[in-house]
Amino acid sequence: MSRFFDRDRWGEVLQALYAKPMRTIITAFGVCWGIFILVLLLSASNGLENGVKKGFDGVAVNSIVVLGGNTSMPYKGYKEGRRIQMKNEDVAFLRNSIQGIKYLSTGSWGEMGSVQKGAEKGEYSIKGESPNAIKQLPYKMVKGRFINQNDFDERTKIAVVGVDLVKELFSFDEDPIGQFITINNVGFHIVGVYTDNTRWGNKRTVLMPFSTYQQIHNLGDSVPSMFITADDSHTGTEIETEAQKLLKKKYNVHPDDENAFWGWNLYEFYKQTSDLFNVLALVSYFVGILILLSGIIGITNIMLIVVKERTKEIGIRRAIGATPKAIVVQLMTESIVLTLLAGMVGVIVSTGVVVLVNQILDTIPDKEDLFFTNPTVNVGTIGVAFFILVTSGLIAGYIPARTAIKIKPIDALRDE
Repeated sequence: MSRFFDRDRWGEVLQALYAKPMRTIITAFGVCWGIFILVLLLSASNGLENGVKKGFDGVAVNSIVVLGGNTSMPYKGYKEGRRIQMKNEDVAFLRNSIQGIKYLSTGSWGEMGSVQKGAEKGEYSIKGESPNAIKQLPYKMVKGRFINQNDFDERTKIAVVGVDLVKELFSFDEDPIGQFITINNVGFHIVGVYTDNTRWGNKRTVLMPFSTYQQIHNLGDSVPSMFITADDSHTGTEIETEAQKLLKKKYNVHPDDENAFWGWNLYEFYKQTSDLFNVLALVSYFVGILILLSGIIGITNIMLIVVKERTKEIGIRRAIGATPKAIVVQLMTESIVLTLLAGMVGVIVSTGVVVLVNQILDTIPDKEDLFFTNPTVNVGTIGVAFFILVTSGLIAGYIPARTAIKIKPIDALRDE
């Protein structure tokens, strides 16, 4: 260890680097540029991933949405084109038949309706939701409470309203909790205020118990959609396959009919999104490392030139007792120092650029709508980059060093 910190050795290293400063700077630029590009590519990849996945905040991604459709194949005496409408009883049917369901909620799609509070009136989206929706969808309560099981069972006329609706229908200092609004001329009691900060979230929506929605819209026991979330030991795809199989059997649908029941598999969509960004990260690594290696090759070439220029010096050192190991260590140390210094400059500059980009993004008014947010690179990535630098620096120094020790001292002394 004491030999590693030998003052004379480091003095020689610094003297070699300062001997021709312009050449040193130009040589180091390749490595600096390589690490700079690597960090920026990975930061951009992470920023894009953060922006896209932000749209999943608060959403139970291990989920599926099931909707009834129209049959496209005749089966058991039924003609094609038959409308399939799920029922309330299907909730208990699926829960009792499928292992791995964590949450299951029924609901409606938003439809526009008239909402009035006193003299204030407007058109807003009206939706029916179940108590479990708060655990599956990105509803975040700001005030009051969400729909509970008693509301659902008793078909109470309560409402949970979006923050934007509150801003438009209520005065600034007015508390909406406990007040009444009319929805399509039917009175509802406000029990909660929610927000939804996802990219497609609608904060101008009124939520009511789905059972109440069924009643006032004369839906009977019809269910437009089911939102099913799998537990940690199952995937959404497994639940989807089993649910489709059971529902087709119950409603006498051909097993191969793909149109009778349809919907979205959030699990597969999220998985594909994650896989896409994993590939993007690998491409970023690949491109960045290739650029970095071009800089390392430049250092190797320069070190070979340095060995040629210092042939006589190496011969003198060998003649007065320097071992081949000492020559190798000296040249490899010079290569590693040059590589690491260039790499650190690249990391510092690229980090500064990333910080600047984040500051600019923070000033954008509607940054929640951006598909690019918080571009960063973790410490582990920087550690990997420096490991590559050290390894490359060793290789870049070792090749010229081996060339140097193959020169016979007598031949080196004769070199002009």
